[in-house]
Amino acid sequence: MFAKGCGFFAWICFVPIFFLTCRLKLKFAFLSGFAFGFISYFLLCWWLSEYGFLSIFFVLFLYGLIFSAVFVLCCLVQKFLHKFDFVLIPLLLVLAEILRSHGFLGFSYGNLGYTQWKNQSVLNFAKAFGVYGISFFIYLFNYFIFELAKCFLKIHSESRRDFRILASFLVLVVFAFTSILFRAENSSASEKQILKIALIQNASSKNSSKIDDYIKDCENLILLTDTALLQNPDVDLIVWPETAVVPDLAYHLSHPDSEQKRVQLTERLCEYFESKSKTFILGNNHRVEKTDRTYWYNSALLVDSKSKIKVDYYNKQHLVPFTEYIPPAFKKGLLKKLMNYVPSDDYDMGNETKLFEIAENTKCGVLICFEDSFPKISVKMKNHGAKFLVNISDDSWAESEACENLHLSMSVLRAVENNVPVVRSTVSGKTCVIDSDGKIIAELDSGSDDFLVSQVEIMGEIQ
Repeated sequence: MFAKGCGFFAWICFVPIFFLTCRLKLKFAFLSGFAFGFISYFLLCWWLSEYGFLSIFFVLFLYGLIFSAVFVLCCLVQKFLHKFDFVLIPLLLVLAEILRSHGFLGFSYGNLGYTQWKNQSVLNFAKAFGVYGISFFIYLFNYFIFELAKCFLKIHSESRRDFRILASFLVLVVFAFTSILFRAENSSASEKQILKIALIQNASSKNSSKIDDYIKDCENLILLTDTALLQNPDVDLIVWPETAVVPDLAYHLSHPDSEQKRVQLTERLCEYFESKSKTFILGNNHRVEKTDRTYWYNSALLVDSKSKIKVDYYNKQHLVPFTEYIPPAFKKGLLKKLMNYVPSDDYDMGNETKLFEIAENTKCGVLICFEDSFPKISVKMKNHGAKFLVNISDDSWAESEACENLHLSMSVLRAVENNVPVVRSTVSGKTCVIDSDGKIIAELDSGSDDFLVSQVEIMGEIQ
């Protein structure tokens, strides 16, 4: 019912919380905050149970503690800094969003700004203030409604009510006016050019775990790509999803004596790429052998075969904790034994913001999986010269459309914040094209083996 969210409720959902925190004692504020964080994140992220009981319990317990602290601080502000609580509490709540979205445990799901991913009017705020600006605006509006409700219930003196309502209203007006000016400035930007992109979605690969499965998956990707090219021979870029090809192509190409099925698959794919004379971006496991040890990366691979085969890699910088790696602090003592019950890969983190050149003077940044939920990564790519962003992902493990839409909402905000289009190629959904205003202009149905070809407007000239 709510798989695509219910953004309207974000504008009033914290009003009862503000009534609660203004009346609670600190001890009960702590307990109430824990209950709120635990229950709300269970309702939001129940699909994390696919990773096991420990994974979801850890997230729920952590966010219970976070909201315990938030509720206590809200109580303190309302009791001792009440003259400025109308702005301090929204700031406090946004600060909590920022803090819980950073570090190795960073998790942006549940940030209030993402609830407006389908609201074009509100998305415009992100061009000026980012997703946290939208969150602040929503929290402020909630507090505005809270103050109006107190007026109606005659809880506070008339003068104080009038001052706080007026102050809240003025801040709302400043936000709206600044956003309108920012939109007008961006609408007069330089001319846009067209890039034709084919996005491949191979949902049938979601349960693959053996080399024979990988071979079958690649043949399916080839079939879908050939069909797309047959109908659209002038495609400029073809994108396959995250870990579309599991065997490390570079390694098996340089080690022909390694496992034969993997070598044969590598040779098959290299011959295919060369025969198409196109540019491909695909997810691929990648290893780098150094003197101290072998490093493993979840990577995006660029294969440019327009004239001569050219290969480049981008290694994922922000890994999913307890899924793609175990943080070092959890590899000691009792925690190490506990981590034996957590299914996790052991990838290494990339440390370079690398862009792929798709055409002359046209570069893109690739966000792997939930890297699109961290604004600073995409901002860094934009500042390095990316004219559009590519997100390759696999949310099929969750078997949840709500999970897919939560992830999609983050790509929408990255498009708006950076004023660049974002294209997504996923295993099972949501494969789509998002323009620089956050509007989804084309999308595939979830759970299907299909392809999407779309003309994408980007800044700059394509040769």
